[in-house]
Amino acid sequence: MTKPNPMSYPWEKLKLAVEALATGTGTLQGRLETAYLSSHTLKGDDFADNEMREKWLSIERGMTKEAAVGSEGAIAATVAKMDDDDARSIAELFYSLFLNVAERYYPRESELG
Repeated sequence: MTKPNPMSYPWEKLKLAVEALATGTGTLQGRLETAYLSSHTLKGDDFADNEMREKWLSIERGMTKEAAVGSEGAIAATVAKMDDDDARSIAELFYSLFLNVAERYYPRESELG
C-alpha cells in the first residue's frame, strides 16, 4: 500500500487558490479573498520546510491584517483596504508557494532516480 504524500493537502488547497486567482472574475483583491477562503484551513505545520511555512504565514498575515468591523470579517476588511501593489505581492506569494509544493509533490523524473 502506498503511503499518502503529506504534501497532497497543501497542494490541493493551493491549486484551488491559484485557480481562483487565474480564472476568477472581478478585481485582484476579490480574487485573493476567494483564493484565501479556499485555502485558509492550511496551517504552517502543513508545509515541509521553513521557506514554505514562512510564505504561508506571510499570506496569512497579509490577508488578515485589518480588524473585523461589525459583521465584516478580517479578510473582507483587509481586501477592502488593500492596494494593488499589496494584492499583487500576496498573489505572487500564493503562486510561488504553489510551485514549491508542486515541485515537492510532483518531483521531476530526473530527480526520481
